[in-house]
Amino acid sequence: MPRVWQPLPSRKARLSRQLVLSRLRGCLVAPATAANRDCLGASSLVPQVVSESLVPILRIDPAVDVLPWYRRLGFSLVSEHTFGPGMPRYLIVQRNGVYLHLSEHDGDAPPNGLAFMWVSDIDSIANEFQRHAHAEPWGREVELVDPAGNRLRICEPME
Repeated sequence: MPRVWQPLPSRKARLSRQLVLSRLRGCLVAPATAANRDCLGASSLVPQVVSESLVPILRIDPAVDVLPWYRRLGFSLVSEHTFGPGMPRYLIVQRNGVYLHLSEHDGDAPPNGLAFMWVSDIDSIANEFQRHAHAEPWGREVELVDPAGNRLRICEPME
């Protein structure tokens, strides 16, 4: 069968496809370096296999925009994917090298999930959300609930 010429997809489309493929292969995403920044902008990420890391997937409600809440917590949007209009979204956010995957897909995670995150600035987080950190044997901790009902236990370790 003869090969049919087709134009190459744009760099942005190829990187988006690579991100989806890396997710499907079970790979994680690593931050871009100054040497590999691309047309998506300075905050873009290039899919790479990371040696070892664990990334929670939290279920989000399609009717609720959770990004402003996660931005208040210091996260930035790394990637947003959907298979088409009206389809569920899959978001990746990160804060200081900590990644969370936020999914509208029914089978990815149960509603009202729970994640634990270590931080070095519990007071600024507690102040931003008008909460008080309380002492636990392992550190000072605050529990927050995102707009989709997921709980985040955020803790600064004892010194």
